[in-house]
Amino acid sequence: MRQRTLIALDIDSVLNTYDDVLLMANTVDVEVVMKFKKEVKFFLPHDGNKRTRDLGMFVNRRKLALLNSIIDGTDSDIMGISSWFGGGRDDISIATFLGIPLDRFIISEATGGGRSRVRAVAKLIQDDDYDRLLILDDQLEYWSDYGIAVHRAPIYGDVGLTMSIMPDIKRILNTPVDKAKILLQLT
Repeated sequence: MRQRTLIALDIDSVLNTYDDVLLMANTVDVEVVMKFKKEVKFFLPHDGNKRTRDLGMFVNRRKLALLNSIIDGTDSDIMGISSWFGGGRDDISIATFLGIPLDRFIISEATGGGRSRVRAVAKLIQDDDYDRLLILDDQLEYWSDYGIAVHRAPIYGDVGLTMSIMPDIKRILNTPVDKAKILLQLT
């Protein structure tokens, strides 16, 4: 029987960091501008008929490539839990921008952090019978309340997703979800 895997994906402080923001703030020097273009990729949301650049919606290209290697290396569904999703934005365009296969992308109704984000992930695991879970989120709170903190990769906002945590990610992907703990919290 095929095991089902879910990746819960946050974006800010996972695929971009404070260092990326600093890089953008110092774009006066030509060398910095060239590095900036190589390091950061902007999402260009649609505003009516014109495209507008939202300087708050960007990812670090290396972190995005690492995310894509994780997605490509698993047969997982990806749930968007970031504040990038929802709020009237086009979630499908954001998933496409990130390179997430649309047939594996799940739109969440609870984005932006907090307990509702965690509950939405726990509920999806229970409702759709996922066996494995990888949480890519810098939020520390509430995951243990639903018995799924062991599935959160050690991601912190100052560094985001890095190659150094790949052994942790592999371990997490091989750890079954304790659905009894989740069910206990959801009832």
